[in-house]
Amino acid sequence: RGGMGGWYLAGDTKRDRDVAIKCLPTELAEDADRLARFEREAKLLASLNHPHIATIFGLEEADGNQYLILEYIEGETLAERLERGAIPVSEALPIAGQIAEAMEAAHEKGVIHRDLKPANIKFTAEGEVKVLDFGLAKAIEEQSSTASEIANSPTMAPHGSPTISGVILGTAGYLSPEQARGRPVDKRADIFAFGCVLFEMLTGEKLFTGETVTDSLASTLKVEPTWAELPADTPPTIHLLLRRCLAKDRKRRLQDIGSARVEIDEAIADPSGSSLSLAAGALEASTTRHAGLGMMLTFAMIFATLAGVGVWLFKPAPVPETLHVAIPVNTIKPQEGPGPQALFDVHPSGTRIAYVGVDPEDESVQPETAIYIRNLEDSTPTKLAGTEHVHRLSFSPNGEQIAYAWHDPDRPEWEMRRVNSDGGPSITLFVDPSRYWLSYPPCWVDDDQLAYVGDDFFSIYLGEATGGQPELFVDFRDLVPDLVIIVELWAPPDGGVLYVSGMATSGERGNYSSIFEVDLNTKEVREIVGAHSFFRLLDSGIAVFTKDDVLGVASWEAASRSIAGDFIPFMNLSGTGITLEMTSKGTLVYTPPLGAGKDSRVMSIDREGNIQPVAELRREYAGHVRVSPDGRQLALIISGATISEAHVLDLESSALRPVANEGVNIAPTWMPDGRYVYNTIKSMADQRYVIVDLDSDDLRTEPLVSGYSSGISFSSDCKLAIVTRADLDTADGDLFVVELETGETHPLVVTSSSEHSGMISPDDRLVAYITNASGEYRVELRTFDAQSFKPGSRPTVVSSRPSQSAFWNPNGSELFWIDYEIEALMVADVRYEPAGDDDKPVLSVSEPRVVFTAAEVPYHTDFGEWPVHISPDGMRFYYIEGRRSPEPPAYLNVVLNWEEQLKRLVSDGK
Repeated sequence: RGGMGGWYLAGDTKRDRDVAIKCLPTELAEDADRLARFEREAKLLASLNHPHIATIFGLEEADGNQYLILEYIEGETLAERLERGAIPVSEALPIAGQIAEAMEAAHEKGVIHRDLKPANIKFTAEGEVKVLDFGLAKAIEEQSSTASEIANSPTMAPHGSPTISGVILGTAGYLSPEQARGRPVDKRADIFAFGCVLFEMLTGEKLFTGETVTDSLASTLKVEPTWAELPADTPPTIHLLLRRCLAKDRKRRLQDIGSARVEIDEAIADPSGSSLSLAAGALEASTTRHAGLGMMLTFAMIFATLAGVGVWLFKPAPVPETLHVAIPVNTIKPQEGPGPQALFDVHPSGTRIAYVGVDPEDESVQPETAIYIRNLEDSTPTKLAGTEHVHRLSFSPNGEQIAYAWHDPDRPEWEMRRVNSDGGPSITLFVDPSRYWLSYPPCWVDDDQLAYVGDDFFSIYLGEATGGQPELFVDFRDLVPDLVIIVELWAPPDGGVLYVSGMATSGERGNYSSIFEVDLNTKEVREIVGAHSFFRLLDSGIAVFTKDDVLGVASWEAASRSIAGDFIPFMNLSGTGITLEMTSKGTLVYTPPLGAGKDSRVMSIDREGNIQPVAELRREYAGHVRVSPDGRQLALIISGATISEAHVLDLESSALRPVANEGVNIAPTWMPDGRYVYNTIKSMADQRYVIVDLDSDDLRTEPLVSGYSSGISFSSDCKLAIVTRADLDTADGDLFVVELETGETHPLVVTSSSEHSGMISPDDRLVAYITNASGEYRVELRTFDAQSFKPGSRPTVVSSRPSQSAFWNPNGSELFWIDYEIEALMVADVRYEPAGDDDKPVLSVSEPRVVFTAAEVPYHTDFGEWPVHISPDGMRFYYIEGRRSPEPPAYLNVVLNWEEQLKRLVSDGK
């Protein structure tokens, strides 16, 4: 017997195998709601077909009792193995990797273990790991309301007792802090328990203990691990992994167990962490908070300096050794907006780093950002007072000033500011009404002047470092044909020119990205090299730039200001999410790989909650999916290296193919007659919907709908379309009806508030849309007259909470939308039919109800919208699963004396 019921060893006479039968609590069968929920959970658990998870064969009922039939695993448990002491690092890491792999597979299905511990981990006769009881705690636990959860704070179930109402199961010593406090649990609780198990394997001692259960819980909440207990040969990456898994604040904890599996694999392949630029000395500094790192870096820089001074005993000066170090910066805060992240910048001397961070002690939901300065010789960062609410930043060429974007979330305007890099008051340079002006970091042309990307993403403005509104310098649309968008600005220290990274389209080359040089005196523009976003010049005459998402070097001819040699690649950046910066003297700083979501895939879920992959094609799918009218194809977007592209996925063959593309492509959809339509952006002011002939893959050159449009739906006869048009300055949207044959446009819903995403009902009599008329975006519904192009009724509010992404059941009987407050897909029944003696149609909308929640369907998108759509029969939903938000980097990689290594690369030509 155990805490969750009794067990029997049994023989399966049909399949001639041993199985384990688990007796479930008797009160489960007495509660119909709990039993129905458990049966649904058991079906989900039965879908966990993974070599490191004990299989559930079925759920049976006999004499009113419920029984689970499970795989029987012979062999000892991890707890029994640990009774003999700690496990050597070389053995512990493969075990931990298999555990992480099992948890990753379960988490992808939305299953949380809640009671991971050595006793629930077994070894087969072949030495393979099997995780037991995965998800059963959640399956058996009674689902309660939020108020009930607070009233019934979690208690440890007595050993041998069944689960009772309001009691959450778990084992003291492995519970996460949020479990111990009675807060809602998600997959991060499993990650904490995983950290406890891994720490115990390496040390042979339980991490959080006490004489009583209460003492153990108190230990979990208050005691910090003694990192010195870890074996001396523990890889530095595992040190960092344990710190992230065991963070008591789950917002600062590792967010995905798949990342732990990757770290373990890399630690096994590279125990020293040299390939990730990790140094044990740097790690020690981060854990002890002493000056060990500073001393190491100081000696390293002294050595590099001495090595570069003349000769010693008439011998040639040794080449300074390239030094790779990792410095902890656990507070870096990812930025919002469409431009470059600009998380950090490097002082021109290469000895200081400024970054956008938050106070590690700030546990608020939205902690304030500020500028932090980290000297390489000092392990403690310094906060620049008065820089709260900072966004993107950059050092001046002399390193004395930092320019940064500033925005207080309680105020509408944005500001560009500067501050002395040694501290002092901040000075406002100019105020901007929209964030788009400041979506890019400021680019210092020299110590007195800054360049900015305009809010149209095509123009460049120059402004004085002393303040004042910037003035237009050049509009790239007049100079570079087919330019789509500016990606980055950079000016070399010697001034005189500005380098612009931009994405463009060309009939011969298709989508491409390139680096352009702008002469600041003549405004002459010329293309330097085809590359993507990053371009830097070193004092030694070497160009460092990316090409096809690969970072490399080439010789630079200063006289002609052009690339003079072959491109020599040395770092593949594709899919890594790495952000990098470097000085002209060759100091490189870059983030660890953040991941770019390339493991996402298309999934489906029916109304009973059964989930299955549509195809095992893992790509970097963007947050968008639409089902064709015949239900045989999906319209998708895949984010490429430089540009997003519209694709079609055939549901029968699982074939995925791109359609003809031009510009940046978003929001593909279907017309009711089955034609494929997508929105292509050639500029912020030039967005258009085009039609693709999927049979010939021939792109229609004439636009379907032109103008600044986002979101489109069509009448059943394909003669009308509803589009959103937004004001570029205010971003306020309105709805318009477009006659597709003539192109004539008619206002539909034009108000002082913002409306978007109008969706015509399948019978053309209603239109649903999103509006912020109440102060928050919600779903409204109006009747619609397709003859007069006018709404025929006052709006009916459908959703009571913040909502987005409304769409219809193809039969017109239901309206779906995403509720962001409770993170759920909602539905309401909609009826519009004659009633009463006057025979006038009456619109009625039912109370909303939950279809499924985000907890049941793991999801993630980059744009805050849940990518979900419905099949023509209204019974199945398609969505994108697996995209993971990049986690804030826990450290920055610093490479000193990198220029010497690059010189050798260029001279060797390989």
